[in-house]
Amino acid sequence: MEMETAFRHILVPLDGTPMAEVVLPAVAELARICGARVTLLHVIEHGAPATIHGFHHLGGADEAEIYLNKIAREHFPPDAAVSWHVHTEEVRKIATGLAEHVSELGPDLIVMCSYGGHGLRDMLSGNLAQQVLSERVAPVLLFKAASPEQLHFPFQNILVPLDGNPGHESGLVLARTMALVCKAALKLVLVIPTAGDLRGTAAGIGGLLPEATRAMLDMAEGESAEYLGRHMRDMIAAGVRCGACVTRGDPAEKIMETAHDFAADLLVLGAHGKAGTTAFWAGSIAQKIIRHLPSVFLLVPAGPARSGAQR
Repeated sequence: MEMETAFRHILVPLDGTPMAEVVLPAVAELARICGARVTLLHVIEHGAPATIHGFHHLGGADEAEIYLNKIAREHFPPDAAVSWHVHTEEVRKIATGLAEHVSELGPDLIVMCSYGGHGLRDMLSGNLAQQVLSERVAPVLLFKAASPEQLHFPFQNILVPLDGNPGHESGLVLARTMALVCKAALKLVLVIPTAGDLRGTAAGIGGLLPEATRAMLDMAEGESAEYLGRHMRDMIAAGVRCGACVTRGDPAEKIMETAHDFAADLLVLGAHGKAGTTAFWAGSIAQKIIRHLPSVFLLVPAGPARSGAQR
């Protein structure tokens, strides 16, 4: 693959626990493939607990420097471009400190692992992801893993849900990048609801005009196939093994079903950062998908992301 499509700078926030470190083998391999530099980051938390999930929690700047230096030596080859940064001024909100450093350091990609009541809770409650994604400075690659054995990289099958809205296509370029980096297969999916799956005002109109509503949804299915076909052809022209499908039903349920059938190990979601990962086109959809699928998620800020894939 051409170097301009690769990630160039990867940021890895670490809190000193083994759970956060499970992403490091994937980061090292991704950096090797792309020739990317890696920055390890620790933000000093004001009034931080002594332990997290039974593990020692980094307290002071000196301890954090020693820890990050050790991580760099143990998890990356000697010739790797790895640096580390400790935010020495204590912050009351880790998400705020991280968001500030994302803007300052300018990474193409942030890689982290959700675990226990911290990472995933923050991602879904709109804390960490909301502040990072709302700044539209970098996508977040979120692993859901409890141990290194559960983490698989490079990815083999990448799923990209779309809805036809150009504002929600922010993940397409990075999905292509990751597919080329991993030599993975990629699938685009768009879900058209049935009349029974409509909610809110649309459901009320559907009840009043059932035949017209069904005809409108059938027409949308045909238009969606053409829409996905255009994006699929672009992916294939870029060298990606790509397929596409339009399906009918509840969006979250059908996306999860497609992910299972495709054996997707990465889902790419465009996110607004308005309410954490309440994500792409409907608030509850991404939350439900992230909670119930064991996949890794690439959460991409809606609109232009500052990615090495676009430089």
